[in-house]
Amino acid sequence: MKKPISKTSKSSGSLKKLSPEVREALDAYHAETQAHIDALNKKSDEDIKRYIGSLTEEYQGRTSAIAEQFSGLNEKVDTINQKLDMHTEIIGIIAEDVAVLKEDVAEIKDELKNKADKTEVIHLSRRVSVLEHRV
Repeated sequence: MKKPISKTSKSSGSLKKLSPEVREALDAYHAETQAHIDALNKKSDEDIKRYIGSLTEEYQGRTSAIAEQFSGLNEKVDTINQKLDMHTEIIGIIAEDVAVLKEDVAEIKDELKNKADKTEVIHLSRRVSVLEHRV
């Protein structure tokens, strides 16, 4: 790396002043170099802005895609909840019907216990007819 040029330069152990021509050339070189550095900084700034802009667009695109998916999932969950509510109501109705049927079955069982069997009725009928003929 070169040392920066100063107003004075060491030569043969003694300090000499730069001539006006050299100073003018160095100033022109310095101005040209500074202009080049400024142009590079400006280009670099533009590149960074462009890159950040593209990153922002990509991020926004992905974010909107996620938002759309989330919205779709919310709709599906709402639909499932509605179906679940309907099924819960249907199960409640079925449970009520089962309770009524259980009561009906219990009544029928009681009535069947009290009714005579067909064969018993026939047997009893024969006995009564035999008794009636004897008398």
